[in-house]
Amino acid sequence: MVAYLGGTVPVYLLSILAKGQQANFTASQIATMYDLTKALKRYWGERLKTGDGP
Repeated sequence: MVAYLGGTVPVYLLSILAKGQQANFTASQIATMYDLTKALKRYWGERLKTGDGP
């Protein structure tokens, strides 16, 4: 699972599934990645507003 937040922001690898370990993400894992993606979006939104981008 990756988080792509736009062309001016790094792409984040949030998680991968190992073959044979787990077929799909659980609801809890999805919720955690959703929350992390929201936090990254908020962080980069503020950072880009102040001109402190990548």
